[in-house]
Amino acid sequence: MYSHSIGVNVFSQRFFTLPQNLFFTINTGASAAFSFGKQTNTSVNFISRRKSTGYGISVSLAPGLSYRLTQRLLFDAYLSNLINISYFHTETNFKNTQTPDTKSTQNNFNLSSSLSNTTLGNVGLGFRWLLKTK
Repeated sequence: MYSHSIGVNVFSQRFFTLPQNLFFTINTGASAAFSFGKQTNTSVNFISRRKSTGYGISVSLAPGLSYRLTQRLLFDAYLSNLINISYFHTETNFKNTQTPDTKSTQNNFNLSSSLSNTTLGNVGLGFRWLLKTK
């Protein structure tokens, strides 16, 4: 039995200057993944094999505010998941000695947000230390 996943994630953060050491930020991200695996079960007069492959993609957006406390220290507040959109596809092949081969396909689409009714969820707070300033 084995199961493997390979993925890549890229992100970007953009700062927009507001008055008096305040910045509006936009964090965007995108990821892609590929997975594959195989499983074999054996018992008396019965062998079952399952092989699966899949892939997925997702994109996200998170706005926030940053305040410059010192030349290199910033305080950050942001919505960690204002919007997230993802799609996943999985295909599984089943083979065994007593029944015909079967194939299963699953597709998932997800749209989520940290906004819930009239409350905000998943608010991130933190500090950022800048290695070099202009």
